[in-house]
Amino acid sequence: MNDEIEKPARPILTEMIHAEARRLTPADCDRVAAWVVKTHAMLQLLHVTLRPLTAELCDVLYETHAAPEQSQVWLASYAGHATHGAWGRTYNFDLAPAAAVSPDDVVHGEMMTLCIGHLVMQSFKWSRPLAQPDDSFRFGLTLPADLLPFLVQIWPEPAQDVEWPPEWALDNEKSLGEFAKTWINTGPPPPGQ
Repeated sequence: MNDEIEKPARPILTEMIHAEARRLTPADCDRVAAWVVKTHAMLQLLHVTLRPLTAELCDVLYETHAAPEQSQVWLASYAGHATHGAWGRTYNFDLAPAAAVSPDDVVHGEMMTLCIGHLVMQSFKWSRPLAQPDDSFRFGLTLPADLLPFLVQIWPEPAQDVEWPPEWALDNEKSLGEFAKTWINTGPPPPGQ
């Protein structure tokens, strides 16, 4: 995957890691999103409680060299003094409707926040499509409005070019940690769940 995922993303990532502003085309977004999801998958294997990679994820990465449909990727900016080479947090979770009747009703998901230099990458991936074949179970990721100025969504692929860095940046390691926690604060369940 070095030639298919690593090399195409490297020059784009390098500029952002070094805090160079960058216009990302939809093709650039594809390259970076594939790298982020591949890196997320590798970090997933470091968990104390190992969550195996799904055959579906591996197939998409190896065959298409792209981020799978069952993923979302955002970029943020770190403007603080980097006391780290790389900083990351991952979180595994399971989602199921209140009326779940079998293990097949459970969606296995993973979140990752990874900061390298001045580039912060946030990914969310799950193990199966969002809807059951009969459309009985759907979920979505709704972001708090106060988080949006910190983010540039790059996957699913945007229809037009996007600008990095976003409007606001994380300015110290405490804000980086709080940013990572924001993604795993599930809050109260929706009514009827």
